[in-house]
Amino acid sequence: MCTELHVNKHLTNAELDIIKSFGSEEAPVIFAIVGDVSAEGKYSRSTIAVTSSEIIVDLDNSGDNVERINFSDIEKLYAKRMYGNAFIRAKMKDEDKPRNVFRYTFSIAQLCDSLILFVNNVRGGDDLDAQIEAIAATYEKQLS
Repeated sequence: MCTELHVNKHLTNAELDIIKSFGSEEAPVIFAIVGDVSAEGKYSRSTIAVTSSEIIVDLDNSGDNVERINFSDIEKLYAKRMYGNAFIRAKMKDEDKPRNVFRYTFSIAQLCDSLILFVNNVRGGDDLDAQIEAIAATYEKQLS
């Protein structure tokens, strides 16, 4: 498994270290999406990261207040588009209603769609290395 971290923005080493700290040696962060809107809809930096088994959302972009969602706890992961922005939403197996996981603007919609596809495919048993290759190609295309 490739362990190169894919990120959509240039970050400082300290910011990269925070994102990398969300993973572990066995399950490093594979990719992260840095957005520009908070869950409340205010313009501010936000980050969502993905390992081979979980989604990590940095709720205040400090690295200290994160929400972890295991793939195995997700019943359904999808995008909900609205005027001007969208949410990654998760229907959890033990919850009645879907929850908003990450709010984003359309400038990163393709990456967020790729995140959803990655998680759903890995949850469905698809080959992890093939999914990582697809993510790498998406980032290369987005950043070129």
